[in-house]
Amino acid sequence: MVSNPTSGHLKLEVVEAKLKRDTEAVGKMDPFCKLFLREETFITVVKHKAGKKPEWKQTFEIDVKYIGDDLKIECWDYEKIGGDDLIGATKIKVSALCANEGIDDWWPLSFNGKEAGKLRLKSKWQPLIIPAPANPLAIAGVVINSLGELER
Repeated sequence: MVSNPTSGHLKLEVVEAKLKRDTEAVGKMDPFCKLFLREETFITVVKHKAGKKPEWKQTFEIDVKYIGDDLKIECWDYEKIGGDDLIGATKIKVSALCANEGIDDWWPLSFNGKEAGKLRLKSKWQPLIIPAPANPLAIAGVVINSLGELER
């Protein structure tokens, strides 16, 4: 078996947030997160009336094509009437989530260049395993039948 460290399977848990920015004039915020990677979008559940300390503990299974990609995460306040309000956002290299087979860390959120809080993520990384060919030279289209004889 051959490991491909640049692609694989990522289990990403959006654990909790400690938010500094409050978008509600009255009442508590109803936060949720949106995660964007390539053409995929993942959305957490809305935590109604969780305010500035929501806990999601929600895990997403992500098929990673390339760990050099950026994962964009936005934290929003759900609004029943009108549009949702952006609380803060961050951009993370997927490779940062794959270090040491996974992480448990806090990531800063910002809004208009100002600190909006932080988001705790946990991850487990499994690189793609590719079955090794019986004859490694077969990959290049070269097969050795005997000493001195090459066949293409």
